[in-house]
Amino acid sequence: MLQKQKRIAELLDGFDEEMKRRGLAIRTRLYNLNCITPLVMLHEECGTEWLDDALVAEFMRTTSERYNNGNIRMKYFTSLRRNVEQFVTYVKGGEVIWSNPSKGSTYTLTPEFQQIADGYLEHSEFHPNTRNDARWVTHKYFAWLAEQGYENLAGIGANQLQKFLVYCTGSMTSNSLYDVKLHLKKLYAYLYETNQSVSEFQEFLSFKVNREAKIFRPMPKYDLARVVGAIDRSTIAGKREYAAMLLGTVFGLRACDVAALKLTDIDWANGEIRLIQSKTGNPAVLPLTEDVGEALKDYILHGRRNIEKML
Repeated sequence: MLQKQKRIAELLDGFDEEMKRRGLAIRTRLYNLNCITPLVMLHEECGTEWLDDALVAEFMRTTSERYNNGNIRMKYFTSLRRNVEQFVTYVKGGEVIWSNPSKGSTYTLTPEFQQIADGYLEHSEFHPNTRNDARWVTHKYFAWLAEQGYENLAGIGANQLQKFLVYCTGSMTSNSLYDVKLHLKKLYAYLYETNQSVSEFQEFLSFKVNREAKIFRPMPKYDLARVVGAIDRSTIAGKREYAAMLLGTVFGLRACDVAALKLTDIDWANGEIRLIQSKTGNPAVLPLTEDVGEALKDYILHGRRNIEKML
């Protein structure tokens, strides 16, 4: 299905929905969208609402120059190029093709293990942020069992679980080990419930794993004010950045919530912003302060008028 008749901002929303349909985690989708945002901003600066092949070529040329001049690293350059190519493919063909399939795993499982894994993932309800983690742990565990000579769950017990956890301990951080223990516990609760395991192994899997937590020092208010004040608000891109910065600094919104904010989330009459937090799924009602309200109005009037997505 050709998507060219849609404006580029609308295409960006559709691209996000296509990634979501293919099972990509929200943080992956946001990263991919951030890679495409400079291309969208280039179109806005040139006053073009439709995807233009010439601007795409210009963007790719300047991006290659930045990489060759050492201004950006290879990993980021590769991500930019891949995501722009995927976005253009979506515009012209209506679909997105990733080498990593929606299964989200590079592990090859036996037919019986694959069937069990699919049944578990379909049976259980996961938050989008944790679904891929559950898939990764399940596939890793079943792939390890296959390497040990098992084709199904027959004969699997606490001894095999212990050996797998020891194996993980030798190559994982404490945070990853925490996820492995957590999702193995959920997996075996499902296996016991569906009569595929003789035990839940809940006591065995109740050991404590201390997670590493990085606590970053807050930016001093003076430096924060300098960053916000340095934004060029005479351009559409600057108005967008200024509004996004205020949403983060005034309300403490996460980047994923700022990126997902819609016009319908803003209750101008009552002076409130109402949204569902992406990470927790909990609703939040925030007072629409005068400075944030003015920044949003300025951006809406000059940049994002007549479309649903706010930022």
